[in-house]
Amino acid sequence: MGGLRITVRCDCGRVQYLGYAETWTCESCGKRWNTAQIPREEYERVAREVARYRLVALGGLAAAAAILVPLGLLVNFAFLLLVPGLLAVWAGIVSPRLKRRIWRRVGALPTWQLRPE
Repeated sequence: MGGLRITVRCDCGRVQYLGYAETWTCESCGKRWNTAQIPREEYERVAREVARYRLVALGGLAAAAAILVPLGLLVNFAFLLLVPGLLAVWAGIVSPRLKRRIWRRVGALPTWQLRPE
């Protein structure tokens, strides 16, 4: 599976970020961790949820820029002057609200307790 990394915290305190079905042997204590212990369906559901919110977070901004930049280049340069304002509104208003909504949803997602092998 791709992109979404799983945080594995060893009992000795070390932290490693692994992909699904990857193994890691802790350098400090020698314990071996395997993320394949996570049910594949749950992992895929979490990965889809994260990908969805990444798309939502950047999709709206990219769509607005995709409209304003060509308008600024082809119709009137004044449209390009809207881009910094759009970025400011996005960063100051939209993004914080979106992040709060995402963190509420992420808090409801499953977490897993792996056992060393």
